[in-house]
Amino acid sequence: MYFDTSNVQSLKEKLLLCAINEFAEYGYEGARVDNIVKAANCSKQTVYHHFGNKENLFIEVLEYSWNDIREKERHIDFSGLSPVQSMEKFIDFTWDYFVQNPWFIKIIHSENQSRGEHYKKSLRLPEINHSHLELMEGLLEEGKKQNIFKQDIDPLQVNISLAALGGYYILNQHTLGLVYHINMVSPEALETRRRVIKETLLSWLLVAK
Repeated sequence: MYFDTSNVQSLKEKLLLCAINEFAEYGYEGARVDNIVKAANCSKQTVYHHFGNKENLFIEVLEYSWNDIREKERHIDFSGLSPVQSMEKFIDFTWDYFVQNPWFIKIIHSENQSRGEHYKKSLRLPEINHSHLELMEGLLEEGKKQNIFKQDIDPLQVNISLAALGGYYILNQHTLGLVYHINMVSPEALETRRRVIKETLLSWLLVAK
């Protein structure tokens, strides 16, 4: 279980968080509404009243998931930082978010397995994710002005690379741990991975001196 809903007062919010727990654990296809209503201690009719059906419920789960990380991104304070420090702070934020919220990675993975069919049906998700690319564009632009970051760096590729370097690690921690005979989420392993992500991205971004 990823969310403790025992003290949540709003039944709709409780259902949504229970749904996140279920979808993150079993994916869209494997998740069962029966399990969600049992966890929320309510009836199926309550789910249908608030969300309509399983698909609409999952769309709201997607919206909640992406909105959570985007809202937190928007509140990162970069004031007084150099371009490199700002980039490092953004990398730290993203990595820490992935580590602390593995449900997010699993929900997005589940939607990818559905080929993005539910994302396409959301009216909110394009707006929710719009600021993500703009934020990276701003971080890079300042570094390019100061000739710290290479001029040809594409912010889209930076975002994708950061997500891949962090998300793949968290999503595949169990099999990778068995292959390499290590605990992938020990404090030492997580800090090592943080350093690797920073060094990998910055070695690509920085102008050679």
